[in-house]
Amino acid sequence: MARYSPVLKTIIVGLLLAFVLSSCRTYKMINPQTEELKVGDAVHIVTKNGQHGHFELQAVVQDTLYGDNVQVSLAEVAKIEKKKIDAASTILAVVLTVPVAFLLYALLLLGSSDM
Repeated sequence: MARYSPVLKTIIVGLLLAFVLSSCRTYKMINPQTEELKVGDAVHIVTKNGQHGHFELQAVVQDTLYGDNVQVSLAEVAKIEKKKIDAASTILAVVLTVPVAFLLYALLLLGSSDM
């Protein structure tokens, strides 16, 4: 049987967990009139002329959003999406991933033992 080092096992399980847990954030469309935008928010902006931009808000002054080399007036914005934690996906990912990770680790552990 193939032998797997403990380091390889740990790396595989760690990568599996990191991959699944990284998908716990998603962009959700918001209405800037009803939901506050704050400095540090990650946003995806679509302007009325069709331009797209992803940036982290560095300032919100009156009706203008500022990011790294970006300045967009809310009057020019057709759609704003804000990066948020998707609680349902996060819970589902953890509930499904943890048992799968342990099973994978156990299979790798059994695969490296001498029989």
